[in-house]
Amino acid sequence: MSVSLSDWKSRDFLESASPDDLEQCLSEGADPNVRIEDGETPLHVVGTREGVELLLDAGADPNARDETGQTPLHAAARDSECTPEEVELLFDAGADPSA
Repeated sequence: MSVSLSDWKSRDFLESASPDDLEQCLSEGADPNVRIEDGETPLHVVGTREGVELLLDAGADPNARDETGQTPLHAAARDSECTPEEVELLFDAGADPSA
């Protein structure tokens, strides 16, 4: 799949992007804290442990809030496919459980 920076602000892209696609966008200058739909960041919607790790390594804010005040940790708690490893990565990066 060919990806471009214009894909970066697409929730659909971020939910299904492979780690290689995410890495390509980040290497081309994609902002890991860009706001997409409803004020979410890529970390709110990325669909894999590897994606979470790549975003955090690129400087994604684990405590960024969307328009409703939800953080990536809240999004992870709502996601039935989220793994304990993804949650652990968020905590290790400083996600605030009391947010």
